[in-house]
Amino acid sequence: GVLQAMRYLIGKGHRHIGYVPPLHYRTNGFGGDDFRIQAYEKALEENNLRKDPNYICCHTECFASIEADVKAMLQLPPEQRVTALVVGDDHLAAKVMQSVRSWNLSIPKDLAVVGWGNISSASITTPQLTTVDASITAFAHDVAQALVTLANGQPLEEKVYPVHLVIREST
Repeated sequence: GVLQAMRYLIGKGHRHIGYVPPLHYRTNGFGGDDFRIQAYEKALEENNLRKDPNYICCHTECFASIEADVKAMLQLPPEQRVTALVVGDDHLAAKVMQSVRSWNLSIPKDLAVVGWGNISSASITTPQLTTVDASITAFAHDVAQALVTLANGQPLEEKVYPVHLVIREST
């Protein structure tokens, strides 16, 4: 999902893209075993873009700390300022967009935003949120089935869920 979102934004000409993980998600930035950061890093490397640690929000303990990191990304010198964000979930993306607008910036003109999850409210944000659809309903169903399977002492099969980008107005 992160890789698709990054490739889409890069394809639209963005070269300074920030990453905001979900609330309470621990990350140390580049070089770790965090699969989301690895996908972010891979997209940068594929396109010979600079890996800037200032573009990763590492303070996710509360929304105020995320908001402060996003504001810092937007207050960098113009040639370094982020022009797009990939945000770890749609609720958080909507809150980030609200904050960005309160700073008198326009979405997507000043900052493009991509969320994750394709929750029902993603289509009613202003502007409508571009998001990664991760088949959450199918995943939830399979988790319930997995619990029954485990309770019956049977092994689980590994499954990969397809994702796709739902392009709306925020990019």
